[in-house]
Parts: sequence; C-alpha cells; structure tokens
Amino acid sequence: MIIIRHDNFLDKNECDNYIKIIKTSDKVLKLDSDGRYLLTYKDDQILFKIASLYKVYNFTPMNVDNMEINRWPSGTEQKPHYDTNDKFAFVIFLNEDFSGGETVVDDLVLKPKIGRLILFNNGITGFKHQVRKIKGERYTLIGWFK
Repeated sequence: MIIIRHDNFLDKNECDNYIKIIKTSDKVLKLDSDGRYLLTYKDDQILFKIASLYKVYNFTPMNVDNMEINRWPSGTEQKPHYDTNDKFAFVIFLNEDFSGGETVVDDLVLKPKIGRLILFNNGITGFKHQVRKIKGERYTLIGWFK
C-alpha cells in the first residue's frame, strides 16, 4: 500500500486561486452527508503534474474518476471510510488558517499545510481514511483515480 506526502506541491498563489474559484462559482453543491460544499473542477495540469512525479500508477486525466474543490465549514468532518470504486485518491490542502481538519489515512495523521499533496491508494485494498472535525473553514482540492 502507498501513502505519499509532497509538501509545496502547489504554491500559496495557486492555492488562493482555487479558493477564489469555489467562492465565486454559482455551481457549488452542498453535500448533505457531511455538510461540505463542492465544485466539480477537473484540472489537467494538476493531473499531469502528479503523473510526471509519481510512476506507481497511470495518473492521467483519462484515469481520473472525479476531481473537485471542497469548502469544509466549521463543525464538518468525514467519518472513517473506504472509497470502494477507486484505486487512488489525492488531497491538496489549499489553506491552513483553521484548527482540526487533519486527514487520517490508516493511523497516519496528516496535518493541513498550504500546498501539501497527499496521495494514497484507497478502495477496498487501500487505506481507510477520514477528516477530523474542523474549526474554521478548510479548503481542499481532491480527486480519485479509477
């Protein structure tokens, strides 16, 4: 099983740009299951960058199942779960001016840091993961590979 942490995958300006995109879009959806807001947003540049750095899987745009920018309001969290239909997932933290909101993959606690990429195999043969309760507002760019 694989867990990759890559600090400074994106710089602060790139992260701020994704936050601006979700804040100004009229296509944001609210998930009733955990209270977060999402905007489906496929960015091929991010996918090609992941593919060029990590050769453990075919991380190309045609293998992405879904990609979205998320806004996690204060009080939201995601309980431990597996993503059953995908092989890999990634999370890129877009801000860090909140408390809590750590991503936990298996028993590894990954603290939010602007621009940090976390890439891990999920699904039934991968890691159980969760997001701890957030105080403040947390923004992430996330995606899943089939």
